[in-house]
Amino acid sequence: MIYHVEQILSRVYGQYKNSNKLNLWLSINGEIANELQTAIDKVITSYDIDSNSGNQLDIIGKLVGIGREVIGDVQFPPEEFGDDTVEFGDESAQFSALSVAENDELSDEYYRVLIRAKIVKNNSDSTIDSIILGAEFILPNGSPIIVNDAEDMSFSIDIFGSVSEVERQILSSVDVVPRPQGVQFSGYRVMSDLSPVSEFGDQTAEFGNTSAEFGS
Repeated sequence: MIYHVEQILSRVYGQYKNSNKLNLWLSINGEIANELQTAIDKVITSYDIDSNSGNQLDIIGKLVGIGREVIGDVQFPPEEFGDDTVEFGDESAQFSALSVAENDELSDEYYRVLIRAKIVKNNSDSTIDSIILGAEFILPNGSPIIVNDAEDMSFSIDIFGSVSEVERQILSSVDVVPRPQGVQFSGYRVMSDLSPVSEFGDQTAEFGNTSAEFGS
């Protein structure tokens, strides 16, 4: 909110309209308030995950407890290596693929999704409603989202909105969806990806009971 000094002065009682000291004091308050509002707006904006990038996004990540660095195994498959039928020296020694740990940094696009997921895990109580709200926060365009309880200590989610390619990759490879301890997240379905097997109104299509047919 911007405080307009002229508007403030227009509300001064008529008997004080010509009081220079009062008008000056009120003007100073308005100017200070505007300066404070500008600073407050900058602080609020500095924690906006979507509008920040680079170093500012790193600060947000540190606040919620997740870094940008990711370590993965990189394999080098030279010829013959990995063939478990080939041996040398001791008969129990076999060739295996050479691998090293590679240290890399996530791009802002990936990092934003992981920051959202970390915030959710820091605050979720892992109830079904909380899982839905958390998934909708992680996937801003994914709503509506429903939870499918398999009743075998596992669950999946159905996403009826849109999911970006980056979000798909993270959902498939990283444990980001909040879940109760000991309960397995078995995966997700983007409902827009599913092709209808039939159309309603087709009187030749049947399912289950042979006397039951689709109808419009």
